Amino acid sequence: DTLSWIGDGDIEFVVWSDYQTGLSKELDAEIKKAIKLHPYKITYTFRHFPIDTACNAGIASYPTKYDGSCVLAKLVIACDALGGDQSRWKMHDWLIARSGTKIDLTEATVKAEEFSGADSDTLQAVLIGIDVNNQMRLDILSKNNVWRKSIPVLMVDGRLVPRWRSEEVTAQVLFSQIIQSVEDEAVAKGTN
Repeated sequence: DTLSWIGDGDIEFVVWSDYQTGLSKELDAEIKKAIKLHPYKITYTFRHFPIDTACNAGIASYPTKYDGSCVLAKLVIACDALGGDQSRWKMHDWLIARSGTKIDLTEATVKAEEFSGADSDTLQAVLIGIDVNNQMRLDILSKNNVWRKSIPVLMVDGRLVPRWRSEEVTAQVLFSQIIQSVEDEAVAKGTN
């Protein structure tokens, strides 16, 4: 069970989010900018946490729910299964570009067929398959083990980053500080 990622670094940025929330787009853009600013230092993984009661019973207390988010997460996982990492990230990027709005499921399904190279019947068979459902369930459970309160959730190098932006510090300044801290810790461990 391998996760798809972008970047070639040793410092892992992991995000759990829902494609229909606006902050997902902003955080995704900040991480991709950080990858460009710090080449070969960051690896980025996006994990699914649909705020949709159709697949995530643990979101009852969330004030806003996003119908269709389970399907969107499954489309990305299915693209990976059918077309590999490149297909997955194309679907991810297409959805992220629409974050903060109600995403049309029919249009998203057509895009998944296009990005994965699969016909409609094949995509539908993969979508209802146990592997796609298990991957989504694993993402949901792993997020709940990290932080239950909100999304998006960001972890860097195995540590929760509760606030990735503020009025005092931009995301890029914070990410640079975190990267420097992780590198300093690695050097200190290597010299002890």
